[in-house]
Amino acid sequence: MVPPPGTRQPRGSPLGFVNGLVESCSVYASSFITYWLDKLFECLGMGAHKNALAFQGCVCLINIVLSIHPLFCHLTVLNSLHVVFWLGKGPMYVNLAVPVTLFLLNIGVAAFQLGANAERSHEAKKGHAASVPPPGGYKGARTQMGCFLLFLILGSMLMGFGAYVMKVSRDTSEDLIHSCGSTPMTMRLEQEWNKLETFFEMCKRHLRRAPDYVQQCPFYGRTFPNRVFANYLEDLESDFNCVGFCKFWAKPLFNPDSDRGVRCASALGEELVQAGNIVGFPTFCTGLVLAVVGICLRGYENL
Repeated sequence: MVPPPGTRQPRGSPLGFVNGLVESCSVYASSFITYWLDKLFECLGMGAHKNALAFQGCVCLINIVLSIHPLFCHLTVLNSLHVVFWLGKGPMYVNLAVPVTLFLLNIGVAAFQLGANAERSHEAKKGHAASVPPPGGYKGARTQMGCFLLFLILGSMLMGFGAYVMKVSRDTSEDLIHSCGSTPMTMRLEQEWNKLETFFEMCKRHLRRAPDYVQQCPFYGRTFPNRVFANYLEDLESDFNCVGFCKFWAKPLFNPDSDRGVRCASALGEELVQAGNIVGFPTFCTGLVLAVVGICLRGYENL
């Protein structure tokens, strides 16, 4: 018969043994975390309730350091025409979410710290200094839970954002490298490239010579009045020194010096997956670190 909820299990029962083991491990982990965090704060000369201004300054400095890479990526990698064309502005927003999240984290930690200190000061002013609970009392447990949830929620968000960027970039890269011509966008660009190639071959026969690039052909502007995709294919050949789009060993249309062994769709796919990893993996790691710190703070008894 299953005992009702809340019933204490007999010490000799398997469930009671498991509960006791979990409780013992929890107490040991909490003591371990508290000991080493106290050692760290002692070396730094600050803590959750000691030298609060220096503690906040240290947290702010760490957040600034962690924000350097996302801001650098925002100014370099995410300004690439090809990244925006294929991945949209999602990676840009994810990248900026890192410094914004760290800023919110800094404010949240300061709010918890000020709230805990204000409560203790209020109790002392009421003349109950002897009864003011030390760090780690029930108010400390409340602060522990608040910090734990703050770090865990913000960390989980960054982990999700980072995983999303890496997945989208990898999926798009797979479409370009292994399924080129079967998705709507790759099919549209391949069709445009085929039109340009046909026009270029007709131009050569008409002029009885081989122009260096397709823009030298007469009536190019009239034949291709809307050159959004044509201009993009030109940028591809120029930026990656590649040829064709889905077709291997194609002839260059815009850049005579392009490497005929490099297919544009393959070079573009490798570029996108690299951009996704540069943005997504550090974002995921930052979120993982925040979640781990939150778990550690949950076990820190002196908050």
